[in-house]
Amino acid sequence: MSGDVLLGVDVGTSAIKAVAVSPSGSTLVVHSAATPWRHDGPHFDIDPHVLANVVMEVLVHTAEAAHGTVVGIGVTGIAETGVLLDSQGRTCAPALAWFDPRGDASRVKAAVSEVDFRRATGMRLNSKPSIAKIQWLYDNTPSARNAVVHLGVGDWIVHALGGEQATEVSVASRTGLMDVTTTASWEPGVELMGDLLPRRRAWAGDDL
Repeated sequence: MSGDVLLGVDVGTSAIKAVAVSPSGSTLVVHSAATPWRHDGPHFDIDPHVLANVVMEVLVHTAEAAHGTVVGIGVTGIAETGVLLDSQGRTCAPALAWFDPRGDASRVKAAVSEVDFRRATGMRLNSKPSIAKIQWLYDNTPSARNAVVHLGVGDWIVHALGGEQATEVSVASRTGLMDVTTTASWEPGVELMGDLLPRRRAWAGDDL
């Protein structure tokens, strides 16, 4: 095989799956690896750099097996799970799994009604939205309080591959940090957690 190759990678709950396709859409290579969670009972989290390294290994294996020139990479992944970065762009906390029950929405519940939260963010007010994960990390991981940016898993992988810090709108809609009616940061969330969404709002297919 030779010629141009397009890569796609899905960072999933159980596996990281990559595919190489030709520009015409023919599948050339498929490869996967287990998602490297750490877990203790129902608690699952992940080191963002370990995750990025495994994704890159999967992509490199897929690209090499395709024997072509990679001209584009598309990334998708699990929602709600996110990566916190400090002002120097360094990760400052583990990423909690979307299903991890440690998410704590108590401050949000004290600030707004569930109806108002759902109306603005489109999310149920429980442990799943990223904002609940962030609260737990702020309360239990001191370095998390240095966070200035939250990236969804797909956003983080794009950034780790060399893309800018941006949030894809459908991913941001799972955070509880964005007002889905305007794509602006949700003001009550800003007051509680800080304005953690990157300035750049991207849409699926945008070049980063």
